[in-house]
Order: sequence, then structure tokens, then C-alpha cells
Amino acid sequence: MSLLNPANPIDIFIECGQRFIATPNPVSGIEFDDAVVALKRHARVQLGDEALATSLEPFARLIRDQAVERLAPLFDEVVAGLGR
Repeated sequence: MSLLNPANPIDIFIECGQRFIATPNPVSGIEFDDAVVALKRHARVQLGDEALATSLEPFARLIRDQAVERLAPLFDEVVAGLGR
């Protein structure tokens, strides 16, 4: 996945998020963090959706801390807001 031009940043975000929540480890965390960055950029540049971009801000810290119990509900909320 390229951070500059991901094929589908929403699907990649969901896939990586589900993988990280199921198996939190450094590799899945890095992949999920990259997906969050790509979706944040996509939200701001392509969609003009500042609310979505802002809702992704807490993810970096939660991923780094592997705080799955706090991250999972936030992830579910963002995914629901994406209509998925």
C-alpha cells in the first residue's frame, strides 16, 4: 500500500483495523497506523471531510499503546460513519 496513493484507503483502513484489533502486535500496528494516515489524507484532500480526519486523530496513540479495549469502540464508530 502506498501512503501517497492507496488503491482504496477506506477498505485498507477497515482491513488493517480488524487485523490489529484481532492480533495487536508491532507489525499489525504499523500497518494500521499507515492505513490511518492514508485515510486521514484521503478524507482531507479527496473527500474534504475534516470531521472524519479529526476522528482519526486519537488512533496513533491508541495503536502505539496497543490499547485495543479503547481503540475497538472508536474503530467501530468510524467504520459505521463510513457506512460500512
